[in-house]
Amino acid sequence: MVALNKEFCIKTNTEGEPWPKGDYCIYMYQKSCPTDFGEGSIYFDDEDHKNKNGYGGTLPSGGYDKNTSYRYCCKNDGDPDIEILLPTTHDFFLFPHSSGCQRVYGMTSSMEYLHFDTQDHKDDSNVSGMHPKVDIGSGSAKNPTVYYCFYTPTQ
Repeated sequence: MVALNKEFCIKTNTEGEPWPKGDYCIYMYQKSCPTDFGEGSIYFDDEDHKNKNGYGGTLPSGGYDKNTSYRYCCKNDGDPDIEILLPTTHDFFLFPHSSGCQRVYGMTSSMEYLHFDTQDHKDDSNVSGMHPKVDIGSGSAKNPTVYYCFYTPTQ
């Protein structure tokens, strides 16, 4: 098993241009979504045995203790195959909402994923509301797989 250390780059200023129409998700910040986004979450029933969860710094909305939950803001008001305009000076991630990566003008994307080893017995991992593309198994160990779209500037 490999330990996972996630770092977040969060837009803390909510002023400015509205987010473009499309089919994608972002992390929720400070318990509210931008206009025209729906809310949702993914809850991870983390392993109890040798659990070393920790956190610090600026984090997305959610829960961070012996288990982990992330809250999301999602849009599904546009076609993911129609390019949207976002800043293109740096690499970034968006979450796919339904199937594939939202096309972004001036960026190339690749679908990535993380497979989480959650509780082995009586795993309560679940999703609610509008959330990113995720596969959650059934039975006593659900081990969610969460999909990410990684964007790099087109050369």
